[in-house]
Amino acid sequence: DFCLSRGLGDVYKRQVLTKELLAVVRTWDAGPAEVVLGVVGCEGLAEIDGMTSVGWLDFGLHMRLSDAIRAQVGVDGNIQAWMSAFERVSQRPILSSFFAAMFRLSGSPGNVFKATPRVFRLLNRNLGLMTLELAGESNSARIDLVGYPATEYSIDCYAEGLLGSIRAVMERADEKGAVILDITDPATGHIGYSLTW
Repeated sequence: DFCLSRGLGDVYKRQVLTKELLAVVRTWDAGPAEVVLGVVGCEGLAEIDGMTSVGWLDFGLHMRLSDAIRAQVGVDGNIQAWMSAFERVSQRPILSSFFAAMFRLSGSPGNVFKATPRVFRLLNRNLGLMTLELAGESNSARIDLVGYPATEYSIDCYAEGLLGSIRAVMERADEKGAVILDITDPATGHIGYSLTW
């Protein structure tokens, strides 16, 4: 049982996205990649590389990698790195089949976004509560994460990462639209997005 093997209040993330984020960094030119890899350190790299994709990783190590990426490539580069990592994850056989089925059923990212809160719970522990609100029959939605531990981890870096992941879903759906990060509140740990397609 997860809670028996980990502290109840500790924050963890499934390894799969972190592994792909690291794989993206390893495709970069040597200079920026070496800086990021140096920040993560040999022990951190060994921990990321050595775990299975469904294993739990200490969120602090995930954010050490994410923060180092942001420091090297800035906001836009951070968003792009997360988009690339999410695209790599979505090409794995089980997720590729999931996305294909969801888009085939609806022809819209709306059905995929309906699964977002559940997927978030499967990929994260003690990282807050994610909700989704679809706007009736219109092609728009609202995604909110409340309770993110912003006093411990960079809320801006994580919000940009989620933004990249959501944009990657839109691209996977071959949809034109917008994903706007409109709330980043460190006091409450609230991150919010408005989506249209």
